[in-house]
Amino acid sequence: MEIVLNFLDDLGAINPLLAPIIEEAQTHGGRIYLRCVESRDRQKIVRLARTSKALHHPWIETPTSNSLFNQYIDRIKGKNATGMVVCFKHNDEIVGVINLNEIVLGAFRSARVSYYVSNEHQGCGLMTEGLNLFTAEAFISQGLHRIEAAIQPQNIPSKRLVKRCGFHYEGLAKGYLYIDGQWRDHERWALVHERETVGV
Repeated sequence: MEIVLNFLDDLGAINPLLAPIIEEAQTHGGRIYLRCVESRDRQKIVRLARTSKALHHPWIETPTSNSLFNQYIDRIKGKNATGMVVCFKHNDEIVGVINLNEIVLGAFRSARVSYYVSNEHQGCGLMTEGLNLFTAEAFISQGLHRIEAAIQPQNIPSKRLVKRCGFHYEGLAKGYLYIDGQWRDHERWALVHERETVGV
């Protein structure tokens, strides 16, 4: 599946409440598209993770080896997670990865988002465009009510990113995730889709 900004027009028609997300995504010029992660992306994603390790540490653990990539692929092939790459339109280069994790439906209808960008392309607004596009699509395709981002308090760039994408701060979770050998505190940010959900 490939997602481009033209898809947002259809999303807006389906649900006007997504208008702020759609407007933000369209503002950034449509430089990228999203597609599902595939096994053939192994080399590119592992290289991105390795060359950008200093940028991501200790905020997120990325697949820096073939074995870790295999584990990642197995996880996103399940029912409770999905992964997408952020690609330039002009040359299909992978510039980042966005994942939807711990998807729970029923009365909860929530999931947790994680993401990382290449060291070379940080600070260019590409992940703002990608995350807006990703969340807009996820609300529709997954039927979600909320998408959460867990961010370590010191990770200022990540907090700025989710703020730009409409997420709101909900509080601090002590020892929330085990990353790089220790339980780390995380701020919880959420994007909530205020709509009636049919068939909960």
